[in-house]
Amino acid sequence: MKLILIPFVLGISAFAANVNAVPMLSKRASSFVDSASCVVVFLASASRTETCKTDMAADVGAVVSITLDSLLLDFTGPDPLTAKVSSKGLKVQLAKIPGPITPSFPITGTREVMVLNDNTVDMATFSTPWSSATVDNMNVMTTTVEECALKVIPEQQAAFSKFITSVIMSSTTQEFILKGTVDANFTLPLPFGQKATTLPGVGFSSKTSLGGLNGLSSASFVRRTTDNSWDANKMFLFNFEIKITIPSQISIAVGDLSFNTVTGTGASRVDLGVSTSKDVRLAPGDNLLQVTLTTKGSDETTFFNALKSNGNMVVLEGFSESSKNKVIADAFAPVKIQLTLSF
Repeated sequence: MKLILIPFVLGISAFAANVNAVPMLSKRASSFVDSASCVVVFLASASRTETCKTDMAADVGAVVSITLDSLLLDFTGPDPLTAKVSSKGLKVQLAKIPGPITPSFPITGTREVMVLNDNTVDMATFSTPWSSATVDNMNVMTTTVEECALKVIPEQQAAFSKFITSVIMSSTTQEFILKGTVDANFTLPLPFGQKATTLPGVGFSSKTSLGGLNGLSSASFVRRTTDNSWDANKMFLFNFEIKITIPSQISIAVGDLSFNTVTGTGASRVDLGVSTSKDVRLAPGDNLLQVTLTTKGSDETTFFNALKSNGNMVVLEGFSESSKNKVIADAFAPVKIQLTLSF
């Protein structure tokens, strides 16, 4: 084992001598050396002191960047503060240690405890199951996030909803931080084979980003789906289909979603009723949603006349009861979707 660890120890020494060659690590040199020294001890003895656990859990700059090729958030469960999260494409750029000898430990699997942070606020946490991983010759690790529970910190529900709003409304990208610790499975080369080893509790912190949904401004009317109909309370129903194109890598399931629906502005503004779409699930690309507008009265003639006098244009406005889930209701409250109906 001592022969195996020599390259790693030399790599640490090279790092200490050349730390200024990596600006992002220069401020963390002492913590890196402490952490890496603990790694050497752990590999030799399979044990760690409490001090080493703390040193290894610190962010020492080993992760340069994190890229999410996809992200699924599912808020349809019974607990409004818990969502399902998963990703089929998580890429991590790992730092290279400068020096004549760079230790290489092929990573074969990881699991993480992650914290989602935006504007210095820790908003949510999730712990991933083990997933397979590979590292290429550019030090890019590719893995997945298998489905697990994302838990919104109760005191930060408003901040998390605001973060989701920012993702929905952004026309570019929304940047945030993923941080936490990772357990890594890798293989150590031995003179007569290999040894599988798990390195626990290595700290990281990195900026990442999600493409915005551009305020759902791509929404367009497709067709009216039924003839005139009324609900049990004799309120007139206008059923139609819309298309929303999602330009982001994010998929989001929010359940039933409702919007106040108005036509006209100023003195000509008319509150038509509430439009509801059941089991809303938005994914990258084109999405077709079935919508029912429940009007405020039974008279379809009044409804159609109000539309015609305003060029058949309506605005679907989010409000405080857009969803039974307060996280989602607050997130969609600022959303306004403009449509031109046809009938």
